[in-house]
Amino acid sequence: MIRNKTIYTLLFLLLLLTFPLNTSDVFAAATAPTSAKNGELDLQHWVPSTSSENITLEGEWAFYWNKLLTPEEIKNSTIAPLYVRAPAEWSKLNIDGQTFPHEGYATYHLSIRLNENALNEPIALKVPSSGSAYKVWINGQLLAQSGTVGTTKEQETPWTTSQIIYFTSDKQTLDLVVQVSNFHKRRNGMSSPFIIGHPDTTLLESFFHGTTLKLMFIGSLLIIGVFFFFTYFFRRQNSIALLSSCCAFIFCIRLIVTDDYILLHYFPESSFATVYTLEYLMASLGMLFLVLYISKLFPNEKHRFIPKLIIAFSAGYSLFILVTPPEIFTYTIHFQFLNLGLVGFYHLFYVYPLAIYRKRRWALSNFLAILFVVLTLINDWFYYIENTASMLLHYISMFIFFVIQIVTVAHQLGQAHKQLEDLTNELTHVNTNLEHIVDERTKKLLEVNMELAASNEKLKNVEISRRKLFSNISHDIG
Repeated sequence: MIRNKTIYTLLFLLLLLTFPLNTSDVFAAATAPTSAKNGELDLQHWVPSTSSENITLEGEWAFYWNKLLTPEEIKNSTIAPLYVRAPAEWSKLNIDGQTFPHEGYATYHLSIRLNENALNEPIALKVPSSGSAYKVWINGQLLAQSGTVGTTKEQETPWTTSQIIYFTSDKQTLDLVVQVSNFHKRRNGMSSPFIIGHPDTTLLESFFHGTTLKLMFIGSLLIIGVFFFFTYFFRRQNSIALLSSCCAFIFCIRLIVTDDYILLHYFPESSFATVYTLEYLMASLGMLFLVLYISKLFPNEKHRFIPKLIIAFSAGYSLFILVTPPEIFTYTIHFQFLNLGLVGFYHLFYVYPLAIYRKRRWALSNFLAILFVVLTLINDWFYYIENTASMLLHYISMFIFFVIQIVTVAHQLGQAHKQLEDLTNELTHVNTNLEHIVDERTKKLLEVNMELAASNEKLKNVEISRRKLFSNISHDIG
């Protein structure tokens, strides 16, 4: 009991430690509440060199639907722009009854009023992943591009990643123009915020801090996966270790394809379709192997039909992802979360309560881990669908889940090793006493043999005496 309490305490401390590390992904721990109005943002209170805060460029941006305008064309244009809330997907906007489809293209424009002391100072801008492709101009200079922006699906080359750009401004008005097109996926428009800050402050630090944290998780998951794989390799009967290894490798791949910096740095030639296919496919296969793993971990608590239903759905959905392009399967993300919800509901309200009631080892810790996974997946659902969550948390919950699985499997291996030691000690004891037992039995056999030999000698003498007696009697009678 004391050992279990100690482990639960360590896991709880691990959870507390991972939360502050992950908050770096928000990039806005000290973000000012400034909001743009009618396409203009006043930042005269902010000087990069003397301020440690990052500014989120949110509020009302000028918006030109179905127009790909350059800064010069916007300056000379007579077209009245719409003013839309950003960050937000344009498909979720409703401006005086006007709505916008998922597919399309547009230009965003924001004028930023700087402080005089900010002129010619180095400034950093975090450019988020927007649409299927984007271009970013600052004061008429093209400073960032991802993919090829187009007015049709054929003209567009999809590839969108976030990045940080650096610049200086010799003008007090900073002119920010963003072209976005989307013809290859569900999420569209400027769905994540632009963030401005000083290069030497928390903006750059938080960007690489979050990536470093993910690299640490990826390395840990690789080690976990390799450990479980070789545990299975050297003992093929341990199917739990194989399933754990598959889950770790699957989630490791998903972490890689969902981090822009890792993709650009280590896999610069990755294609848009491959990345999104792997992102959705790993989530679906992860649920499949997770159900198989927990069914093996608690075999007496699994339902007869529900695991088969989840496995069939996950396998079918994985096949659907493989045979369709991203512009089709990305619109089915609700099915992905439906599958995740079914997996979480099944384990939270059936498998683990039953295992806890039957006092299975590590049932409570696994229940708490899967509960945390489900809660973070709900958060991520709001992030992907509603854009209300500030950051993704599922990779932290899955890391903690795998840590608990290491403890669980290690305990099982320890128990198996202990049973083997007990059997070995028992066999050693038997072998040690076997010689003594054999000696005793040999002595008894020798004693019996000697008694038999003496009895045979007596019988032999009796037989000789009998023969002599009969011979004498016969002689006397004759």
